[in-house]
Amino acid sequence: MTASDDVLGEQSYLVARGVRPLALGGHLHVESGDELLRLATRVERAGCEGCMPFVLDHGDGTASYGYAAGRWALDLYEWAVSDPQVPEEQRDRVVGLLLGYSGPSIARYEDEGNGRRFAISESAG
Repeated sequence: MTASDDVLGEQSYLVARGVRPLALGGHLHVESGDELLRLATRVERAGCEGCMPFVLDHGDGTASYGYAAGRWALDLYEWAVSDPQVPEEQRDRVVGLLLGYSGPSIARYEDEGNGRRFAISESAG
């Protein structure tokens, strides 16, 4: 299910007015290129002047969509979520900044999180 046109319009407005460099309307599972085209048309129509509508195919059967303040913000977002060499911790920080969270709020979120620094493999049991 994708975001409503009202939600998309609100997100585009926030980007166009400089509240944040990037706004995500959501993520979805993609079956075909036709779905991406239909989604791109909806995102473009719901947006307002002063922001760049986008649909980003992640290449793994998912896509994200929303609005960017400019090419630089979309390029940075695409790099952060697509490049496997970007550490997850840094990816989360970059995306947080693009979504308009302040440095102190990101630090507070990290400081208040838990101290688990491990992952359990599926074969463990």
